[in-house]
Amino acid sequence: MQDAVIATLAVPGDAARHALLLARSVRDFGGALADAPIAALVPDGGPRMSRPVATAFEDLGVRLVPFSVPQDLAGVPFAVKAAAAAHIEASTDADLLVWLDPDTLILRDAREFLIPEHAALGWRPVHHRNIGLADGDPVEGLWAEVLGHCGVPPESLFPATTNVGERIEVYVNAGVWVVRPERGLGEAWLHTLAETARDPAVVAITRRDEAASLFLHQVVWTAVLLARLTRTEMIELTAAVNYPLHLHHEIPAGRRALSLRSLTAVRTEGLLDDPEWRERVPILAPLAPWLEGGAA
Repeated sequence: MQDAVIATLAVPGDAARHALLLARSVRDFGGALADAPIAALVPDGGPRMSRPVATAFEDLGVRLVPFSVPQDLAGVPFAVKAAAAAHIEASTDADLLVWLDPDTLILRDAREFLIPEHAALGWRPVHHRNIGLADGDPVEGLWAEVLGHCGVPPESLFPATTNVGERIEVYVNAGVWVVRPERGLGEAWLHTLAETARDPAVVAITRRDEAASLFLHQVVWTAVLLARLTRTEMIELTAAVNYPLHLHHEIPAGRRALSLRSLTAVRTEGLLDDPEWRERVPILAPLAPWLEGGAA
């Protein structure tokens, strides 16, 4: 059986608290991955992890892993995620690296992350189109610059469907994925992000378009994967993975989850920080005792 390491980002403060909740959900509900090693990556140079939170991670068998973000990426949104991915990828000998953003919760057996041996990537499309290309759109703007930098021809794109039902050109969510570490995809992501972030054409786009700046890391991630993997190596995970609870009411009825029991991994995107989360998302009701019983 393949072995996997789970990695997440644990910036001291709210992100670390969410990462701790994620780790507890893995241990309580993760099934085949419940006992997998978990690495919580902590960026150097920021606030220190409080002793109670660090102890809580230790009690769950979670390893706190310090890492650095290259100086030339310090101002690039979400570059910290690429740096963390590259760091843990280079330091593990596991067959699979499962990345889960800290606002993720595992709700049932997560064996779907144990992708087939012929695959190098398990991925999900983005939640909604945002800066993505609609299926059939011309490749232009930020996408043209980044795909061109990575040597990805437009005909390499293929259609995908967002959580809210939009038909788009492939655009990979950077918050939940699984890769084979030996393929070096995290390292390629980090270096390509650094290169594209200082490319004059990309800089011009991101300076005038806040969304392009915010999601550059995700466009680069998509381009790196398309450049380095064949289509058959890219396994699209089911809609039970990376389900956006914060967008639950925007998802069309035919695609909307009817029960938490049908979901493997959900994203909360700050939802649990809202004191009225029970009323806003009634589907969470079965999880309330777990959340209210000290897990949060």
